[in-house]
Amino acid sequence: MLLKEDTHGKWLEFIQLQRLPVKHAVSLACSPFDPNLYHSRFDLDASYVSAKQVHGNDVCYVSRPESGLVGDALVTDCPHLTLGVRHADCQAALLYDPIAHRLAVVHSGWKGSVLNVYGRTVEKMAALGSKPENLLVCIGPSLSPESAQFLNYKTELPESFWRYQIKPFYFDFWAISRSQLEEAGVLPSHIEFAEEDTLTNPERFHSNRYNGTKLRMTTTGTLVVKLPS
Repeated sequence: MLLKEDTHGKWLEFIQLQRLPVKHAVSLACSPFDPNLYHSRFDLDASYVSAKQVHGNDVCYVSRPESGLVGDALVTDCPHLTLGVRHADCQAALLYDPIAHRLAVVHSGWKGSVLNVYGRTVEKMAALGSKPENLLVCIGPSLSPESAQFLNYKTELPESFWRYQIKPFYFDFWAISRSQLEEAGVLPSHIEFAEEDTLTNPERFHSNRYNGTKLRMTTTGTLVVKLPS
């Protein structure tokens, strides 16, 4: 990922989207999500759409500014909308179809991985006319394999995930997500991971595991993205 900065603060952008007209940003702990930072880039006051994230696999299609959505993935092909997801240790991703100009944002924690929210999102985009092989997928900072500890993995994770255990009780969810995306038809060369660990970089990223659940509501990063007009 690339670090960007202006007079309002700092944010991150994905490398494979730099030559494409997709406005996007991943917030940093040192520059918490602030509409003032993104207003000129996304027109947030009029068009920002997010959902109540429930660690599931429901995918919502959005065609207008609205509130009250419940789900962990949003899809749109409307250039006047800005989509956002919140994250802290979980994966926040964007999927972009540069051919059909269709966009999705995804929040995927371990429960979302078990429910294959990525696969469901690709299916939704395909149903709307996108080809999986055209999708560009960008996944932001999250728990690395060295930090994703699951002491109760035998009851929390399906056996199909157990082969991703890199050492006792630690799992490679980056590899799990890549596998799910490739199985859904996304090309390996079209998947970009930030490969930065939220837990071990608290000065840079938001982490619930580092800060504890008491700060859960105030320590979430945000991924925002908007289609070209």
